[in-house]
Amino acid sequence: MPWSACPHPHCVPRMCVIPYRSFVSSDTDRFSFKPDRPLGARLTVTLTQHVQPPAPKDLQISTHQDHFLLTWSVPQSQWLSQGDLEFEVVYKRLQDSWEDAATLLSNASQATLGPEHLMPSSTYVARVRTRLALGSRLSGRPSEWSPEFYWDSQPGDEAQPQNLQCFFDGATVLSCSWEVRWEVVSSVSFGLFYKPSPDAG
Repeated sequence: MPWSACPHPHCVPRMCVIPYRSFVSSDTDRFSFKPDRPLGARLTVTLTQHVQPPAPKDLQISTHQDHFLLTWSVPQSQWLSQGDLEFEVVYKRLQDSWEDAATLLSNASQATLGPEHLMPSSTYVARVRTRLALGSRLSGRPSEWSPEFYWDSQPGDEAQPQNLQCFFDGATVLSCSWEVRWEVVSSVSFGLFYKPSPDAG
């Protein structure tokens, strides 16, 4: 086969000379090739220093009055005790990006989300990963993220402004934003009121 017909895009031209003068058609000749230098990799692994715990699974959510209890499970391991693990929960509204997601840490296979965490009448999505706890005798890296889990937050007054946020630029400007439904915007005007804190100098 000519090199121009090589099916792989990174074919390297090589030539092999077989110093035989005669061949027998009834024989089957087999040839093997080896590289001109050793190829390989080696790694010494200390198991307790290269741990990636399993990812959480079976995410579920239940309602307790105005709170949501998010639970999950983690496969059991003879190497990992409950004290070696903690869990990172990130959650966001469906329309937001993961960069803007909020984070909770838990040392148990559950996390509670209350009205202070969630905006009413919104669809949320959460995912969880397992991390090695700060005081663990093990080291390594976090697990992969769990599958995403979706749920609807508690109902609320959808005419009210939501997600009020203010950020100071560190110099002279405080910028604030909020969200309102389109139906409200078309008929109601909103103003922002503020006053200095009693502790302001």
